[in-house]
Amino acid sequence: MHTVEKIGGTSMSRFRELMDTILIGDRSEEELYNRIFVVSAYGGITNLLLEHKKTGEPGVYARFANAENETAWREALATVKARMLEINRELFGDTDARVQADASSASGSRMWKRSCPTWRSCAPTATSSWMTIC
Repeated sequence: MHTVEKIGGTSMSRFRELMDTILIGDRSEEELYNRIFVVSAYGGITNLLLEHKKTGEPGVYARFANAENETAWREALATVKARMLEINRELFGDTDARVQADASSASGSRMWKRSCPTWRSCAPTATSSWMTIC
């Protein structure tokens, strides 16, 4: 039997607790397998990508949709990347897991540049991921 478990963004910001309880906990080796995790972005990242829920500050998507040039949304995207790297550092310290997490965090901006020959040729939708909008 398989299980599907969803972990929200705020919970992802408490990764060590997740490992000690939900992900690993006191499970036996056999109980660790056949589990599928649906994982949200780290807490606060969705606000940076779309729009901050409390302040209404526009995120990458709104800046992209309303931009007259690349600068407005590229700066917002750089802020997202910096925040993700900061969270990775807090969660993983100086470990191989951090190297992998940092590589994943940085791949979105490389993917964007590779997939979008001209910045206005791609139009994100509210439901698409910022890493795969082209």
